[in-house]
Amino acid sequence: MKTQTVLLTIGMTLLMGCGDFRVEKPQTFSQLEPGIVPGYNRLFAEVFSKKCTTCHTNGGNIKGVNLDTYANALAALERIRSKVVINNQMPMPNGLPGDEHARVKAWVEGGAPENDTLAENVVPPPVVPAPTPTPTSTVRNPSQVFYADVAERVFGRCIQCHGSPGIAGVSLDSYENVTKFLNRVQARALVLKTMPPTSPLSEVDQELLQAWIDQGARK
Repeated sequence: MKTQTVLLTIGMTLLMGCGDFRVEKPQTFSQLEPGIVPGYNRLFAEVFSKKCTTCHTNGGNIKGVNLDTYANALAALERIRSKVVINNQMPMPNGLPGDEHARVKAWVEGGAPENDTLAENVVPPPVVPAPTPTPTSTVRNPSQVFYADVAERVFGRCIQCHGSPGIAGVSLDSYENVTKFLNRVQARALVLKTMPPTSPLSEVDQELLQAWIDQGARK
């Protein structure tokens, strides 16, 4: 009985001595002091590097967007505002979860500083107008369309995500692979018009792709 009492006393002492032991967690946006706008460097470490740079770095800057430097992120700021903050379409397929979406939104709407900054000290970057798109030429001869006519013009826009191996198992980097997934291509690009996700095909390119399919997807 005395032995049990001594052990119980020792155990209680150890527990009380551990009362101040804490495991420090990495700082998150919710722990920033009021009035602080999160900076690009924090955002890159916590969001971009984990969710975006597979497609949007110098090695894979899809749609000309890469996020691996502050300057590049600023150049894509309006695209980020549209595709992430407003519509939450990126990254595919489900956008960002609530906490990460809030982090990007706080950065964009707070003036997009490079480092964590007091809101009153943020100097918003200059607004760079989007370039005027160059009109796409019409299909020269829609009655004679071959794979070579659509390979670069249409599927060249897809292989950043749908190379080998491709996202969702869909690879569009060769004639054999394209014809293997042709029904899915037709559904997403021509019927639903949800692919490519950031900028669907122009009417002219849809016409070209449809003509190629209608003619038997000739090689």
